[in-house]
This record gives sequence, C-alpha cells and structure tokens, in this order.
Amino acid sequence: MANTPVKDGNGSLVYLSSTGTGAVGDPYIPSRSVTAITSALPAGTNTLGAVLSPTVTADATITGIGTVTGAGTPVQGGSVTNANGFILKGHPDNTDTFWIFYWGQTKASGFPLNSKEAIIVPVSNLNVLGFDADVSGEKVCWIKA
Repeated sequence: MANTPVKDGNGSLVYLSSTGTGAVGDPYIPSRSVTAITSALPAGTNTLGAVLSPTVTADATITGIGTVTGAGTPVQGGSVTNANGFILKGHPDNTDTFWIFYWGQTKASGFPLNSKEAIIVPVSNLNVLGFDADVSGEKVCWIKA
C-alpha cells in the first residue's frame, strides 16, 4: 500500500502509511493516529498552525435610506464615510426616476436610477453626492461597499 499524502495545518505534506486494499472487508487502516476535529479551535497557535479570531466592529451606519421630500429640490447625502464607496439602489416603492449627482450640481447632469436598480459609487463620503427625484417622496437605499 502506498503512502497517502495529506496536508497539515501549515499546508505541509505529511504522508500516512496504511494497510488494506480499500475493498469491502479490507478497509484502509492508517498506521498513524488521525483525529477528527469536531469543535472550534481556540485563538492562538496550536499543532495545526495559527488560528485567527476575526474582529468585527459594529457599525450602525452600514445601511441607510435617503428621501427627497420635494421633487426638484436636491438633497445632500449624509456625512457617512466608507473607504470602499457605497452601493446605491432605488427603493422598491419608487414610482419614477431618482437622480444621483455630485453635490452642487443638478439632476440635469445626474445619473438616473429607477426602482430596484443599483449602482456602485466609489466615493469615500455620501455627503459629496446630491439626490433629486421626479416625484416627491422617492427614496434611495445605500449600503457600504
């Protein structure tokens, strides 16, 4: 029986020798003890290598909704930062076009976004964007990218 290559926790090959043909009644039996790990490993370094515990930071501003209360009156995006930009999506209840543009411009130079459409905007702060709509009360939903 040939040695069976397996990788250890550091990615190095370790060879297990075994006996048996693998046929019914003659199973492979490794000559080394192999232990299945069935629970989470503690953070730190162990015989399998480094185990990292992820750090998750709670962020109450990961998503939001902006509303244009009066059609034709631009609304500036809120002061929300994210180095990776934002995904903007027309609210599913919108009935007409929602416009996105750089703050200080108008919807005449904007990008149209209809209900359920989405776009990724690579800006680090929502406050550099302006929003307008063809119908009062239209909304844009955003999530940090």
